[in-house]
Amino acid sequence: MPLTGNIPNEMILASAGSGKTWQLTNRYIALLGLQLKSNIPVTPERIVAVTFTRKAAGEFFDSILVKLAEAAADPKKAASLAADSNDPFAPVLQSLDSDDYRKLLRIFITRMPRLFLGTLDSLFSNILRAFPAEFGLTADFEVMDDYQSALAQAQVYRSVFERQAGESKDPSKAQKDFLESFRRATFGKEESRIVRYLDTFVEDLHDLYLSASSGEKWGNPKAVWKDGSGGWIASGIDVKEEFEKLFASFEANPDPKQINWKYWEEFRDAMAEHQPGSPIKGRVEYMLKAFLANWKDILAGHAEIKFNRKVHSFNPDECTSIRRLVQYIVGSELVVKLQRTHGIWELLHLYESTYANEIRRQGQLTFQDLQLLLAGMDKEQSANAAILSQIPGDDDRLRIDYRLDARYDHWLLDEFQDTNITQWKVIANLIDEVVQDTSGRRSLFQVGDVKQAIYAWRGGDTRLFREIENRYNINEERISLRNLDVSWRSGFDVIDPVNRVFGNREKLEKLGLPEQTIDQWEWNDHAVAPTNQDDAGITCLLNPIPPDGEKLEKEDSFALVVGILEEIQPVERGISCAILVQTNRNGTELVDYIRAHSSIPVVSESDVLIASDNPLSRAIVSYFRCAAHPGDTFSWEHLHMSPFRKIIKRDNLTAGSLSSQTLKLLFDSDFESVTRSFIEQISSAFGQPLDEFTEERAEEFALAARLFDEKGSRDIDDFLAYIERHTTREPVASSAVQVMTIHKSKGLTFDAVILPDLKGNSLTTARSEIGAKEDKDRSIEWVLDLPIRPIVEADPILSEHLASKEAEAAYEALCKFYVALTRARYANYLITDPVPKTSRSQNFVKLLELVLAEDFEEEVTTFHETEAILRYQSDTPRTDRNWFKGFERKAAPEEEPPLALPQFEADRFRPRRRTPSSSEEYTVPAAQIFHPSGSNAREFGTLVHSMFEELEWYSANSMETLAWNWRDQTITNSEQIETALAEVANCFEETEVQRLMSRPDGNSELWREKSFEILIGNEWLSGTFDRVVIEKSHDGIPEKARIIDFKTDRISESKEIESACEKYRGQLETYREVLKKMLLLPDESIELTLIFTHPAKVAKL
Repeated sequence: MPLTGNIPNEMILASAGSGKTWQLTNRYIALLGLQLKSNIPVTPERIVAVTFTRKAAGEFFDSILVKLAEAAADPKKAASLAADSNDPFAPVLQSLDSDDYRKLLRIFITRMPRLFLGTLDSLFSNILRAFPAEFGLTADFEVMDDYQSALAQAQVYRSVFERQAGESKDPSKAQKDFLESFRRATFGKEESRIVRYLDTFVEDLHDLYLSASSGEKWGNPKAVWKDGSGGWIASGIDVKEEFEKLFASFEANPDPKQINWKYWEEFRDAMAEHQPGSPIKGRVEYMLKAFLANWKDILAGHAEIKFNRKVHSFNPDECTSIRRLVQYIVGSELVVKLQRTHGIWELLHLYESTYANEIRRQGQLTFQDLQLLLAGMDKEQSANAAILSQIPGDDDRLRIDYRLDARYDHWLLDEFQDTNITQWKVIANLIDEVVQDTSGRRSLFQVGDVKQAIYAWRGGDTRLFREIENRYNINEERISLRNLDVSWRSGFDVIDPVNRVFGNREKLEKLGLPEQTIDQWEWNDHAVAPTNQDDAGITCLLNPIPPDGEKLEKEDSFALVVGILEEIQPVERGISCAILVQTNRNGTELVDYIRAHSSIPVVSESDVLIASDNPLSRAIVSYFRCAAHPGDTFSWEHLHMSPFRKIIKRDNLTAGSLSSQTLKLLFDSDFESVTRSFIEQISSAFGQPLDEFTEERAEEFALAARLFDEKGSRDIDDFLAYIERHTTREPVASSAVQVMTIHKSKGLTFDAVILPDLKGNSLTTARSEIGAKEDKDRSIEWVLDLPIRPIVEADPILSEHLASKEAEAAYEALCKFYVALTRARYANYLITDPVPKTSRSQNFVKLLELVLAEDFEEEVTTFHETEAILRYQSDTPRTDRNWFKGFERKAAPEEEPPLALPQFEADRFRPRRRTPSSSEEYTVPAAQIFHPSGSNAREFGTLVHSMFEELEWYSANSMETLAWNWRDQTITNSEQIETALAEVANCFEETEVQRLMSRPDGNSELWREKSFEILIGNEWLSGTFDRVVIEKSHDGIPEKARIIDFKTDRISESKEIESACEKYRGQLETYREVLKKMLLLPDESIELTLIFTHPAKVAKL
């Protein structure tokens, strides 16, 4: 019997390499198999499978497809899916044979358009598209990409400045008000470039504003301290008077030698010049640190403080004066920080109110908007106005959730450690219904690894794992917990050091990590799967050796990387090898070094901004910027410093004439053509061929310009905003060493991994960002631009916040390095500078030395003539420095004669692209183009087409099947579905439609929604056939064909139908032309048929 009792809810804590994706895909397949074996309809569309990235979603989908296909073809593969005895679904999988898998594969493929295997963002988008009106949105709202967001941001900036002046009777006053807010927001900063600071505030703090929109939380002392000052902010302090009191008391001291008058006089003079908000430095900083370190004693009225090796005792009167001086310094600093914080809120509030009206309410949203809308967080009770559009009330939202809940039975949540609290709030009600369902036929399957939570900076919250477990298991166990700690990826020589580094609480404590971090770091020692226990390998900790008499430099680590690569020869041996770094910049430098010092091919996995990483691209940008803004002297001078200066001199160009010339070229052509023309001119002026890299970048720039041209814009500023954000990445090659960041390596496996970039700041170093204190429910209590660290540490409220942020930073850092050390299958090479013995560093290198190198006798070793100090080497029965020699070297490919390239006398032939629909001839009234019903009509037409596409051949129960399938999905409005079903049913009332949709006698083939790309003459035709029925001879040769095209025009009269037939004749004739070439049939053997669905009429052309 397959699976007796209720379907279990499970929470899987899956360590690196333990088969998380295997578990997820097996669960998905087992749910389908359970339905099949229970003789109930198999409904994969009722399973929601959510992961973190589109790439992961694609891999998840592919894995299910491959498993089903292999199990359908091979009984051994089918049996292997049931090999995990710990899986509660093992009995279900054991009951499935290859015939069952073939049935499931057929169902899975058939239902693919209706399945949901995607990201949370795409799920949220689908939900909003199903219920747009309830959230105050139009049905055609758009989720913006980075480029569109940048344009929207620039539009809002313009509107903010224009509106501030235009809406006021006194424009100068409105502008002054805005600039006053800006002044407060940037107080104490040396630079004052408005747009730069606005960009910083919007990019770094806009999401925080959306989560805490009330001005009462930003820079409000009463929100931070109960007394509104924390004991720091005081009035009536006369600095000069306090120094006079202090010095008088010092002079009365019976031991005047105890006083270091030089320090105190410098302190007094510096305080006389110090301005609140200016940087605290020099003698003021020195004295303030000393006072704050002994603050409790100063408040108590007696303190002993060491200055320059001398201990100075202070009596109660002196302590009072010192306290007031400190209050003046700290209080003034806090007042400035409070004002600046509120100034930032004012700017964000002004930006957001404009953004909401001009961008968001016009149906242009970001993914953050989707989350906040669905989480019901668009308006705080204390906020002045709704951040987003309207949101449903509690009752309306429950009705929406009820409708969604009715359509999904099973939730599979992947990478749950990266889910944030806002995302969880969106799906919490739906998960509640599943987990608390009493039928036992619904389930939750939640998978993740809190040790791989490297996206906390994007809001990922590992606490959700345990909170959800506690929430549902408070009275009874509704969710069972299962740990996966067996690595199917790595051998002993990788896993043993990982256990030692990350599972040693004593060493983590010795390093000085916060107790909160260590308590949160849940660790089970990893085991090695039986299949990997014979794998040879190694883990080394290496220090590079600099040239004699020189200090260690980054290049010494790079040289050691090259030495290791030359020894392993990964490409020649077919070994997958990755070099993991912490930043893209370090990765780029390393790639350049390897290419300069080795012939081993290497590629960078980092995104490259093509507009700024080479001189040619920068010159092109300056050219277009000068065309858009002739007064831009920087761009004009830049062009004069490039080879283009010869063109300027030859044609006697000015900035104005260059601008006019370029604008005319753009009007007559497009950005790609103008770009290629400029590249050709500057190449000619350069006087010699461009190098390979520059040629490559030139082509990539031109192709990016082509992509922009497809958007239809001719605005140069829009183009510059687009091109400056356009990135490229070197193609991934299996025959090259890959260099990437640790973050990009997550989820990947390599035979060998080299880690030359492990050093850095203390693990507890928190990000430099504005302080935002959360309560236990993750709601923001207060926001404050934090003062300097000594002040923060002296204040109980601020120091508690800092301690919490440092503990979070340390946890995330451990996660990052855990990911780094668990990517390798056979070997890890860790390259670090040595830590001085007296160092009190809390960085990861210090942890490695504490754990691995402390009891290891170091020695000098060599990697292909490059010496290094071996600080640690793994020691297992399978440890082998030459592990790579077990990989056979690839035979060198035989040299082939170079291909004879065709010679062209004329320019390269470029066919004109055309679609069949462009052959339609008709006139559309302007009013119809801009009528809001236009987009609805297109959506409805797509829906009707999709229903006809789903039908293979007509039968008596066709409509029943269609209704069953379509009424059970969430993406489209249910009323629209019913209307479309009624229209399709009306068509099937007609005998002629039934005949056309029925299987013909004899041998036949059916195409549904078949896309094509074909070259005919000088035209490149691309399009999609709605439906083609091909009748063949007994030996399979096409004899005749019928093209059927569905049209949803809202027409009914005979004359209207005749007119529509003429309108579509060109399109259908093009289809015939394409099909004739594809099937080698004469024109007379191809029948053209239109089915007008609204009147249910058939027309033959």
